[in-house]
Amino acid sequence: MRTLWLNSKMEQNMELQSKEIVMQNITTWPEIGINYWGINKVATSSLMAYFISATSDIPINELNQNNDQQAKIIAKKQKRYIDNNTAYNNGCKNLIVVRNPYDRIISCYRMFKYPSNETQKSGAGKARFDSNWNENEFLNHIENQFNNNIRGNKHYAKQITFVPHIDKMDYVIKLEEIFFQWPLSNLPTFVFNKSDKQEVNMDIDRVKNLYKEDYKMFGY
Repeated sequence: MRTLWLNSKMEQNMELQSKEIVMQNITTWPEIGINYWGINKVATSSLMAYFISATSDIPINELNQNNDQQAKIIAKKQKRYIDNNTAYNNGCKNLIVVRNPYDRIISCYRMFKYPSNETQKSGAGKARFDSNWNENEFLNHIENQFNNNIRGNKHYAKQITFVPHIDKMDYVIKLEEIFFQWPLSNLPTFVFNKSDKQEVNMDIDRVKNLYKEDYKMFGY
């Protein structure tokens, strides 16, 4: 019985470790020599689709036309997710794509407020987003978390929290300049959410204050 209990605990620990690794949002693509450090709400779905297509025979159009979780599911099956120590030492170049913090938080609010699929609805629920919140109330929620030293949901956490050591990144690419800064031969293509068409206005000064570390670190 004790052996069965130990095996069960080991399986639980392995599953937990797997979830912890996935949460770091780092995937490795040794076929093209890249570790991709994903930041939520910085075109991660499109970029994951790009990397899978670049390292397999799956057409990128097929990946982009399906739900935004397909690329992540494939990456999990292929055991692409790694921790940061592995990324620093596996011989691949470390690549991260960052985004203007204002545009990113606007995109986050749109997705939570006007979800276009079940995945986005689930994401809003996990973030404890109140569908009645206006833009200011959403910023109040974020500000309260930051003031209490809470990282916050991955979709609006500060971008610097995804990169413990920026000096260890080989490529820090701004989403707005990706077509000029992309280091690989083929350029990525992007699919936009239906919610991107919704009109949203936020106090830019509040956003700059909340995300001042991101503005400074990434030169926005």
